Amino acid sequence: MLPLCVDLDGTLIEGDLLVHNLISLLKYQPLYILILPFWLISGRAGFKEKVARVKSLEIEKLKFNDRLKDFLFSEKERGRKIVLVTGSNIHIARAIAEHMKIFSEVLASDANLNLTGRRKAEVLVRHFGQHNFDYIGNSYTDIPVWESCRKLYIVSDKPKLIKRVKEIGQIDFNFRWK
Repeated sequence: MLPLCVDLDGTLIEGDLLVHNLISLLKYQPLYILILPFWLISGRAGFKEKVARVKSLEIEKLKFNDRLKDFLFSEKERGRKIVLVTGSNIHIARAIAEHMKIFSEVLASDANLNLTGRRKAEVLVRHFGQHNFDYIGNSYTDIPVWESCRKLYIVSDKPKLIKRVKEIGQIDFNFRWK
């Protein structure tokens, strides 16, 4: 059974974890607004790292995609390897993985690598091989990953994105947000 790789932002959880974390950070300490522009100098990956290290994510406030969660738990019960693969920072991704207790592995952005788009596809192909994993994603940045996986799963209500993904291959299931 091939591994099932799952995106986080907009797929497993609603919204973007960087935005969630920034809002939480600024509520916790509004003066960080003065420091954030300087953190951006280190690039997107470095910025995510700095934000994640200052304020831990409030996982209990996140909205999870329940249909997708149920599917992941059933696949895990069948013995399938479930991999969390995300552009979110590794510290946040590991915290969510620990919270859910279904992921065999976590691949995520760190201070030097923003694991999105083509980079995510390259890492997954190096890790598992071309077309040797299934993938669940939600955005245009996931297109290179869908082009590299075996089975395509999606979380979207966007007709243009769905049409584009269907051009790559058959969508196995759409875990639309309710």
